[in-house]
Amino acid sequence: MNGKPTGLPRAPAAEPPGRRRRPKLAAVGVAVVVLGGLIGAFLYSALGDQASVIGVAAPVAFGEQIEATDLVEVSAADDPGLQPIPYADVDQVIGMTAATDLVPGSLLTMGALTENPIPGPGQELVPIALQTSQLPATGLRPRDEVLFVETAARDGQTTTSAGDSAPAPAAARTSTGTVLRVGQPTSTGVVVVDVLVDSGDGADLAQLAADGRIALVVLPRGG
Repeated sequence: MNGKPTGLPRAPAAEPPGRRRRPKLAAVGVAVVVLGGLIGAFLYSALGDQASVIGVAAPVAFGEQIEATDLVEVSAADDPGLQPIPYADVDQVIGMTAATDLVPGSLLTMGALTENPIPGPGQELVPIALQTSQLPATGLRPRDEVLFVETAARDGQTTTSAGDSAPAPAAARTSTGTVLRVGQPTSTGVVVVDVLVDSGDGADLAQLAADGRIALVVLPRGG
């Protein structure tokens, strides 16, 4: 009446649900999108630098031939410093000889292989039967360098006849070799050690071992 409003003042209109602005959540969403993009870019870049190479799937001892079941195809970073063998060359690797012990999970390189079978040219393989008491307490391992020394005869003969002095002993014969394989001790405590020696040394070394006239000394590797 009189042109004046008579009702109560209207309350401000509420913003419909779902349209309220939440700046913190919006910022988090943007961060997640950016982070996801960075991770995707990194993975794409990393995968793009992978190469298919040869990995070792089963243990291969020094001197053993490589078989197909010993190898596996793996992806590795394309790093010139690693120099693994490409898997495309796997057929060329099969049949080669391990120049060191190959461990599962490692990448195969040409430095761990040799084309020469074992024993190779200029080598002989001699099995030496030793008592466990003649071996070092720390044991022998493949590729250990060893020195074999001739010892006195078992009967300990020191004179030639009654009243005669024994002649001065000759210098003990020695020969060096490289351990290829160490067998398990038998029930009598005998261990057979396969040793690589220079050609010409094998026969004498085998005879001394058969006579029980041999002692073994472990040398520094490469010594």
